[in-house]
Amino acid sequence: MGEKGGYDEFPPFVGMMSNGTSGDVSSTDRSVVVEKRPAYEKINEVAEMIAQRVVEAHQVVTFHEWVPLGVASRELPLKPRKADSEMIAYADGIMTKTERLKGYHRHALKYAAYVERMGTGEYEVPRFVQVFRIGDLAIGTSPFETFTETGLEIKKRSPFADSFVIELANGAGGYMPPPAQLKLGGYETWFGTNRVQNDASEVITEAILEMMSELKAEN
Repeated sequence: MGEKGGYDEFPPFVGMMSNGTSGDVSSTDRSVVVEKRPAYEKINEVAEMIAQRVVEAHQVVTFHEWVPLGVASRELPLKPRKADSEMIAYADGIMTKTERLKGYHRHALKYAAYVERMGTGEYEVPRFVQVFRIGDLAIGTSPFETFTETGLEIKKRSPFADSFVIELANGAGGYMPPPAQLKLGGYETWFGTNRVQNDASEVITEAILEMMSELKAEN
């Protein structure tokens, strides 16, 4: 397209998107009744907002001819979550019911089946995490759906000027609530949705921060 306003008028551009630490956030306010909207309207609204923010940020970007680069990675000794005896007994009771499960959550049978199949912890969970350095920016990775507070903790303690975390990187091990959130319950904490040891978020946080410090020290 060579005419004015066509693609050839602009220099080459590569756009990248990733999931941040969004395991417990949504662009929709679930505390109120949300009016049904036409198909793709919300998607387009969010996409337009993100595009505008990128354009605004690009206006104040500082360009460099050279910056230090670095990468670090670790295979962590993370363990799969096991179901306790109370959970197993509850799941057994649901699985043996022959009548329609009235009074139970609509996904009760599905999650009882998770406990029956995976409750002993004989399955693999992703363990690979990384940190990338681009100048004074650090990018950490997590192979789980990671809660916002975990991402904010890493940003707060990072030795770099700017940091963020990409979730569901090098794996898709389900939700990873911090220990305190596990005690509160909710979809993200159910066995099957959450399949890794209870303190996995803390183990990954410390590993990412240690790798950030190592990369920062290479200056």
